[in-house]
Amino acid sequence: MRCYKLELTLTEPFACGARPLNGNEIGTLDYIPGANVRGSLAAALQYIEQKPDLEKWFGYAGAARPVFRYSPAWPCDPVTGRRAAPMPLSFLYDKGDDGLQGDYGVWNHLLNGKDDAPIAEDAEGANTGHAFQWTRPRHRWLALDDRGLPVRGFSVPVENTMHVGLHYSRRSSREGALYSQSSLPRGTKFEACVHGTESLPANRPELLFLGKRRSSGNGEATLRFVERDSDPWWQTAALPAKGDICLQLMSDSIVPDVATGGYLTGLGAGFWKSFCNAELRSAHSASLSVQGWSGAWGLPRQASVAVAAGSVFRLGIGPDTDVVKLRRLTTGGLGLRTQEGFGWVVIDPPWLLQGRGSRLRGEKAPELDNVSPLPLSWPGVALERSAQVRLAKLARDLSPRLERHAPKIAELAMRVSRSGVAHGVSYLTAMASRPNPHKWEEFDGVLRGVNVPAMEREEMSFLLDALAGLVRNRNRR
Repeated sequence: MRCYKLELTLTEPFACGARPLNGNEIGTLDYIPGANVRGSLAAALQYIEQKPDLEKWFGYAGAARPVFRYSPAWPCDPVTGRRAAPMPLSFLYDKGDDGLQGDYGVWNHLLNGKDDAPIAEDAEGANTGHAFQWTRPRHRWLALDDRGLPVRGFSVPVENTMHVGLHYSRRSSREGALYSQSSLPRGTKFEACVHGTESLPANRPELLFLGKRRSSGNGEATLRFVERDSDPWWQTAALPAKGDICLQLMSDSIVPDVATGGYLTGLGAGFWKSFCNAELRSAHSASLSVQGWSGAWGLPRQASVAVAAGSVFRLGIGPDTDVVKLRRLTTGGLGLRTQEGFGWVVIDPPWLLQGRGSRLRGEKAPELDNVSPLPLSWPGVALERSAQVRLAKLARDLSPRLERHAPKIAELAMRVSRSGVAHGVSYLTAMASRPNPHKWEEFDGVLRGVNVPAMEREEMSFLLDALAGLVRNRNRR
């Protein structure tokens, strides 16, 4: 078996799978479907005059099995660049918390029963009495380290553009926008997988055009092929002869229902019993509708229902379980249209085996000065980027000590912005010197401890504005 990693980087905005969400708002998928990867590759091969090789790339071998299976292109972490997997639906967040990078981490309900409720503890191990309210994760993707262990949850950033129509007589824009289009910004990185029985042809495209609105400056992406070992990076060497295994869907899976002629919305105990004689111990899954359009044929695809990516199952393996059939899921896929990116399955991935009896913790959000090349200089601020990064880091350090002083921060920021640093410092001193200062002396002490009064006007305004936003967000938790 051969396996290739495809590294894609957007050089133009990307919109795919757009459908009206509410009125004139059109959304986009936050990943690239396998069918889109295949279609773009086919178009690129024809462009570089490799049309005779299309059968090698997309043809079928014996028993109508595709020579190569194409996965969706999963997004990479926009901050760290790490590879990612769909967030397992068994990873639960405490309500209002930030999951792996938050205060209370993640509870992997797939490995823990309903009676295994965690206890909130402080740094010294004492019970804080916090009452957990577990909810579905608010992040769509899970960033992983080189060992496949969970690092942080993230959502792909999306940008929006407004589109207007032309007035036919004046040739100027009409009043009001026609619609709003969401897209993924340029610079977004993805990883896909091509798995097959042979080697890919030597002549490979280096540029793709993906998604919708390609004629208006959207969809261009660079492409790089990296040959790997025989299996994708997430596969395990072998399955246990007995015990439990954990299985996750890496892409949506269209599974036919033999009883009704339709499609399954979930993979229950009956399915696993008939499929491989395994016992379903725990499951967390969701379903969604799947539609599509074949550009080559000019015809719509049949509407289907799929079990969503990120669905997870814990199965009990016994002496009568068909382990070979289970293992075949990792190479042949689950359900229909597996050559188009549906039905990718992983068994016992490292990230899904973490958190038995305890909460999972990941990495905190990286400091701004460790992030490159982002962020860019703050617009409208006459400061060097290095100074902005230094002040933003200082604001993050001060914000835990100033949680109770949000009104004072806003008041001082307004006075510095209007009348300058000298007026702001004198006002701060006067308020802190009153007989009943109402905590102004505490606020004054924190700012003087980092020599804030010696700053220039632009520096102090930037710091106070950043502090105001950070303290406001902390108070919302």
